[in-house]
Amino acid sequence: MEVLRADYGDNWSNAVLAKTAHDAGCKAGTTLHDRLATSFFEQHCKRFHQRPFIWHIWDGRKDVSPAW
Repeated sequence: MEVLRADYGDNWSNAVLAKTAHDAGCKAGTTLHDRLATSFFEQHCKRFHQRPFIWHIWDGRKDVSPAW
């Protein structure tokens, strides 16, 4: 979140976070972290025809928090 907060500067708010999460495909009641931890990579691979430019390394654990 710090990256988003820094990028938006004075325009950052909870409303911006909610819109960003919605635009990223988050379902109501979930977070960007939930989205990244569950369905992001699968959608990313489909979008880029199984040639993702973001390489995903994951140990399968859903209890790990990202560094942001």
